[in-house]
Amino acid sequence: MLFRLMTLLAIVAGITWLARRILPAGSGSSGPRTGYAFSIEFSGGRQRRVQGVVPRPVYNAFEDVASLSRVTGSVSASRDGELAFSDGIPEGVRQQFKNAWWASKHA
Repeated sequence: MLFRLMTLLAIVAGITWLARRILPAGSGSSGPRTGYAFSIEFSGGRQRRVQGVVPRPVYNAFEDVASLSRVTGSVSASRDGELAFSDGIPEGVRQQFKNAWWASKHA
């Protein structure tokens, strides 16, 4: 009896895993941030102010990039998924933010 229950549980888990990998995310979204608009301000690599809803993986990744680069400025995301940067953020750090954004979107 226990063996049958464990087998059934393994089959259901496998089907669920396959369905989540094959089928698109709910409501046709292309990633977990569809519809989120936010702005994060940094000062000396530390987060100073957050406006809007920032998904946790994005927040953690942006915080890591900011602390390593000791950046001062702001990063904003619009509802369509585009990132905007203040003038105080160097191009190399902008690319790091874009990479973190892409990685958290496709994780």
